[in-house]
Amino acid sequence: MAGACTYASLRFAKTPPKTTGTYPEGSSTVCVEDGQLMYENIKTTRGAAEITYREEERRLETQVHMVQTFWKNHNVHILMVMCLILLASFIGIGSQFFQMYKNHQIQISDLTKMMEMMNWTIQKEQQSCQEAHLASNLSATQMINNCISSLHISREIQEQSKLELENAAEKGEQMETKLKKTEKKLNEVESSLNKAKQLLDDYEDTECCEKGWTLLAGVCLYFSQEKMLISESEKHCLSKQAWLIGTRIQDPAVKAFMKAGQMEEEYWTGMRTNYWSENIKWVDNRSLGKHLYNNNICGIINRGELKAVLCNEWNYFTAYKSICEKNPLKIKLKNGMPV
Repeated sequence: MAGACTYASLRFAKTPPKTTGTYPEGSSTVCVEDGQLMYENIKTTRGAAEITYREEERRLETQVHMVQTFWKNHNVHILMVMCLILLASFIGIGSQFFQMYKNHQIQISDLTKMMEMMNWTIQKEQQSCQEAHLASNLSATQMINNCISSLHISREIQEQSKLELENAAEKGEQMETKLKKTEKKLNEVESSLNKAKQLLDDYEDTECCEKGWTLLAGVCLYFSQEKMLISESEKHCLSKQAWLIGTRIQDPAVKAFMKAGQMEEEYWTGMRTNYWSENIKWVDNRSLGKHLYNNNICGIINRGELKAVLCNEWNYFTAYKSICEKNPLKIKLKNGMPV
């Protein structure tokens, strides 16, 4: 398998985009950024044994790098989720404080009404005392004493109510202070969320292919230099965790690349006929929209043009080079540098 495209063990130099030339197996990785520049590995090889060791080492480094990138992004998402949970908690606490403050206001209102009732009761008692004094001089002293006692009791109740009212007002002020603190904490959480969002916006995704592969039309393409039968070509692509190129071969960018690179030889593609319907199919099961009489037809491409040939498994006159296709590697960039 080709070595992984890592940035720990590779040196890069900016060069203008290549418009001509082939990309043989083992050549430098070409990564296109913004459609303007390419970055080319300029490290030299020192022998087949050393290349194999380094390719394996780079593959392991790529896997470690991908895991580290995943956990780094995962930690950022965890921070985001924790901030959201904290925000929800503060909102719930603020709602509870507001409800308690509202309940205290209701209690204050009830105590005020109670004091008004007590004042009214005192007035009624005073009126009763006066009426009793006028009604009977014999029981006047007793009635006055009773009235005085009632007045003392009423005044005690009034003082107690006043105390409770003051306590309620003090608790209301405390609740208001806590509410302001909660609002301040909510603002801090909102600021933290904005910073986390800004941190996520600073990262951008980019695509990269392994050494010896070319990034075209959103996929990585590998142009083999060895001629093989169709079945051997399929196995060769599978060994690279890829497949014979499918409908991407019809992409204008791929055709232009092959014509510009003067690739005059034929290459196997993933196009072949269905043995039952004689309908030409791609490897992704898409139809080419054409029917042929021969049900053993495979597709090759020459200078960007599709051709049909027999899929012989025994005649090495039908051996061609092949084009393998697979998805590119996803890496994160911050300020133009890999992270």
